[in-house]
Amino acid sequence: MRWTPFQRIDDYRDNWWCDDVGGIPDDLNFSKQYDGSLRRVTQLNQRLEASPPVFLTTDQEAQASSEWEHLLSLGSAADYLPREIVAWAKMHPEDPRVPEALHFAWRAARYGCSADGTSKTSWLHDVFKLLHKRYPNSEWTKKTAVW
Repeated sequence: MRWTPFQRIDDYRDNWWCDDVGGIPDDLNFSKQYDGSLRRVTQLNQRLEASPPVFLTTDQEAQASSEWEHLLSLGSAADYLPREIVAWAKMHPEDPRVPEALHFAWRAARYGCSADGTSKTSWLHDVFKLLHKRYPNSEWTKKTAVW
């Protein structure tokens, strides 16, 4: 459960999706171990199995599983978003939306979880340098003061 309002950055990095914030059905994490009152509800070594809703057909279950696997393969937001935005910025340097997009990619890399679960990604410095080199006078560059 996120306690910080969504329009604010959480100091404890509860800001962007990580590899598993509850999305890998049989893996454990904090939200699967505790209910809203922080009472312990399962054993640490217990694997949790989620059953699909009974109204789904077998084909729909297979499609959902396939779509979920694809989403998981994209990795965390801190890795995915900067990678996509840097590629776009390099192909479309004149697009006026690029500085803002780079700023938000920087935020994802700085405050999100990388694939290995750390709070920093390799993209953080790359995004910062690209933004400051190509768009030094942008309002979004000024909002991106540290790497």
